[in-house]
Amino acid sequence: EIDMRMDELTQLLSMSPYYNGRVAGSNGVARIMGGIETFVTTNVTDASSAALTQKHIEDAVAAAWGYGGKPSLIVCNSWAKRKIADFYSGYVRTERSETMGGITIDEILTPLGLRLSVAVDRFCPTNKLYLLDKNYVGYITLDEFFYEELGKTGDTAAKGQVVGEYGFVVAYEKAHAVIKS
Repeated sequence: EIDMRMDELTQLLSMSPYYNGRVAGSNGVARIMGGIETFVTTNVTDASSAALTQKHIEDAVAAAWGYGGKPSLIVCNSWAKRKIADFYSGYVRTERSETMGGITIDEILTPLGLRLSVAVDRFCPTNKLYLLDKNYVGYITLDEFFYEELGKTGDTAAKGQVVGEYGFVVAYEKAHAVIKS
């Protein structure tokens, strides 16, 4: 039971940068850490349902770079990862192999000379790409997950809960960018 709950909590923690909106909390209302879009408000590109292009990515990188940031990571879902691979498919050097086809783009080099790793995350929303400067974003552990026993309610009934507290930090919000829609 504890392992199942730990897996569930780890999944919820992985989803929080994408879906959480900050809640200060009060009596009876739990605090909730803010996600990426709670903090990144300057370099947000709304593609207005247009097809994602290489120019969208390069413009977002240039915007963050213009404010002094150095984006080094693109976080996206599987569709966007395939789309990025299509952008650069004509620029891939390969060795001859007669048993395998296809390409994988794990890193791109922008015209500004910045290298961006492309990370796919199953929890990332399908209509968003996050261009992040890894120096200014990450989780902070306030209290690691642990099992805490609760009071007994009978001779054999043992109750407990898994408790932990984490935060998500986005410093220097202009160093990051979001492409949406």
